[in-house]
Amino acid sequence: MTSPPARPRLRSHVLARRHLANGRELVVLYDSERLRNHRASERTWLVLNGMDGTRDVDGLVAFATSHGATVGAEEVRDLVQDLANEEMIADGIDLSPERPSVAPPSADDAPRAVLALPDFALDCDGQGTCCRFYPSIAFSALDAARARAARPEVLEGGNDAARVFLPLFGRDPRAHAVSLVDGRCAYLASDLGCTIHSVAGAGQKPLGCRTYPARFVDDGEHVRVSPWPECRCVLQSGALGSTSQGEPLVSPSVTSTRELDPAFHVERLPPTIAVAPGKTAERAELAAWSRAVFDAPVKDAIASLVALAESLEAHGLDVDASRASLIDPPSPDAGVFAAAAAAFMPRIARLAAEDWRAPNDMVRMTATALESACLLLESLALDLLASPPAHAEAERFYVKDLLFGHHAVHRQGLHPMSVLLFDRAFRVVLGRALGIVANVADLHDPAFQMPLALVDATMRGYGVNAYVQDLALSPAQAR
Repeated sequence: MTSPPARPRLRSHVLARRHLANGRELVVLYDSERLRNHRASERTWLVLNGMDGTRDVDGLVAFATSHGATVGAEEVRDLVQDLANEEMIADGIDLSPERPSVAPPSADDAPRAVLALPDFALDCDGQGTCCRFYPSIAFSALDAARARAARPEVLEGGNDAARVFLPLFGRDPRAHAVSLVDGRCAYLASDLGCTIHSVAGAGQKPLGCRTYPARFVDDGEHVRVSPWPECRCVLQSGALGSTSQGEPLVSPSVTSTRELDPAFHVERLPPTIAVAPGKTAERAELAAWSRAVFDAPVKDAIASLVALAESLEAHGLDVDASRASLIDPPSPDAGVFAAAAAAFMPRIARLAAEDWRAPNDMVRMTATALESACLLLESLALDLLASPPAHAEAERFYVKDLLFGHHAVHRQGLHPMSVLLFDRAFRVVLGRALGIVANVADLHDPAFQMPLALVDATMRGYGVNAYVQDLALSPAQAR
């Protein structure tokens, strides 16, 4: 048993999110480091909201009482002990700076040319998949004020901002996470349209919603703009290529980072890239390699990604070897993903077991179906690898997007590219299995028409991609 702090505060990696699930109001504390959650009633949240590092148990009782909740000291002590055991709270005021110190100017701060993924235009299907899947939908303070003004009746947010928004991180008032109703943004209508958009116009939507699914990555030469492949419309648009009737991710008039909205988040790749176990490369080498292999025709997404992962292990960023692995890869063995499936299964099972979610919560439906897909993979691995895929062009686009946008590079270097390429191959085969499960289970939601996108969204949105920590460092050893 962990000794409880005298004046508790929620740790910075514990994120509070308000949910209305099955008509029941609750606040979920997401531990973003340990990938666990703790559910609290509205009454308990009044106590938790007072945990800022300045109040002891008696102070928390007084705080909750002043906000209309009747609680006893023993009940609060038990709550503090439970949270201490789960390592969700610390003692005293957090004295770390809210903002990181400003680094001195460097060559990395110089303007970059903006380079968008060729032949891609997003034709949004308007089905709101991105608005009803992620655990956090971010609003700036101004975004939140606009939303409350446009739709004051939503969760009575016009009168009480805390009913519809909680801080995105800690107690920082500058960014907010919107409440979720059965897993969906509170401002999403029953027809899956955005009510902020319909009332106030597209320009009043949150910045993140207006820029999604664009991802901006600085590789030292360019800022590359490519989509997160986590929505059906992204993969469908990508499969169409230059024939798509959609809109570009960034205006063609934007050619330099000087012209980007400063509010856009631009990821910066590290100077040294982990390519494979024991192999690294400079960032400039990665950029050159990406340019050289991007146009290689992909025969089969799964086979090509597995072969490319093994090529990086054997040859590093050798262009000829990489292109050969993409163009003419050997067929993977039936058991190639056995270790990945074994590592993935307990993580997706935990997500599927979150029965506090409504039955129509997209996350619950997807996690439950993915659990079945993982079981299916054990018995039908050879068929899934050998049969013609239902979404071959979308899978090929997935590989192109990955290569162009540097999606297989871990920003902190925790995993080498070879492991993350192998992970992407596993995602593709899991997407094929999910498609079969969706058909058998009559899952009619449009999102299931492009199952690979749901796999990717689940991996990133709910930390299930941490399964790679349980794999051997080498894709070859992971077999």
